[in-house]
Amino acid sequence: MDARKMDKRRRPNPRLRIAVLVSTAVVLASMAYSMTTSLAHTDVRRPSIEVSELPRMAGAALAASDALYVSKAEQNAALKRLVNRNRPLFCAGKKNYAALTFDDGPSSITPQLLKLLKNAGIPATFFVTGKTASDFPQYMQVLAKQGVIANHSWSHAAFTTLSSKDIKRELATTQAVITRETGQDFMAMRPPYGARNSFTTKTVDKLGYAEILWSADSEDALAKDWRTIAKNTIDGIGPGSVVLMHDRPTETLTALRKRIIPAIRRSGLKMVTVPELLVLNPPSAKQLDDGPRGCTHAGEVNVSGYFGIPKGEG
Repeated sequence: MDARKMDKRRRPNPRLRIAVLVSTAVVLASMAYSMTTSLAHTDVRRPSIEVSELPRMAGAALAASDALYVSKAEQNAALKRLVNRNRPLFCAGKKNYAALTFDDGPSSITPQLLKLLKNAGIPATFFVTGKTASDFPQYMQVLAKQGVIANHSWSHAAFTTLSSKDIKRELATTQAVITRETGQDFMAMRPPYGARNSFTTKTVDKLGYAEILWSADSEDALAKDWRTIAKNTIDGIGPGSVVLMHDRPTETLTALRKRIIPAIRRSGLKMVTVPELLVLNPPSAKQLDDGPRGCTHAGEVNVSGYFGIPKGEG
């Protein structure tokens, strides 16, 4: 599917879709057989056809399931509302939706990451840098098919060290690559290292970008082993959480495969992209005003990230 047409959620419930198709096929076959029999035996009274309730019931179940569609217009409107609030997003509301996000890609491990996510039926938000997007343009289309691509600057420079003109250039050049390679134009960004202050936030808002941070840090950019990455993620994930991960570390792949994806399946959380999260599970005004302290899971603050320039890579 052309990424330019990716204005809907990608993953309707496959079991319900199959049920609808199979039941519809059965009913149509039954109708065709009855009509053929009637025409072949004109001396026999045409039989009445009782249409099964199964297609209607399956269709209703499909509509009531998590196979909801969120249009691109709705997603962009939700991002715009966040911009108008002049607040960054750390986490969303309390409904059963959460988001995995991956920074710094694409990279040489991108195909392996995408295979894991696709097999698990998990969409994600990929905060790419313009430099890596230019180095690996062949992966941009497949990233777009697995979720949303957002802006992580061109060179991964800390915005707190840049002028407003430099910040604009970092974002504009990266956005141009994203749009050219994928057709996606979501106005969402994440500052490198999470480095931000009132000046950078004002600059980003003025440029029309929704600033997306996180409520749970896997710490995979700090050379942690896969068990620690998995624990940090699982401890922090919950309704409304936005999880920070990275495209590059191979330990992240192991953590996803062995612990994180199985934990998500057990939890019953519905994983969505960040723009979808803002539509389906928007944060309250108080959450936005409270910043990272507005993010709770099981009654505890679940932010483990450092919102400045850490020693490790952000």
